[in-house]
Amino acid sequence: MEEKSFKDRRKYIRFENKGADSKAKDLGRFKTPDDVLDSVAITLSAEGISFRSKEPLKPGSVAEVNVAIPFQARPLSLKGEVIWSRPVKTEGGGEVYETGMKLQVGETDEGRFLLYICDKVTERIKSLEEELSKRPAK
Repeated sequence: MEEKSFKDRRKYIRFENKGADSKAKDLGRFKTPDDVLDSVAITLSAEGISFRSKEPLKPGSVAEVNVAIPFQARPLSLKGEVIWSRPVKTEGGGEVYETGMKLQVGETDEGRFLLYICDKVTERIKSLEEELSKRPAK
């Protein structure tokens, strides 16, 4: 029996976030509002987010990430469990940490988050329709 790849096991499609500014906070470690890590969101899905920061977040910890999204006055506040964190080399030879977090959607800005995801899905569908319309008919 052929083993499914990691990508095949994903429940929801991932959307690249093109480096949106974000702020990450380990809720167990950081106690004041100013104790945040500047971070850059990489991907979003209906159940998770990945982002890069200068410090790692500990797997199993509960974190909050505030993500700036286009055409929204307030950043999206997303809370969840850190699933993994790993070092990644930068183009300049430095090191940052990429972190994956499973969201606790019921405890976040759920409505705004779901609208954003729906918009991304709609954009993707339109893109696929355009690609299909350019193909020659059989």
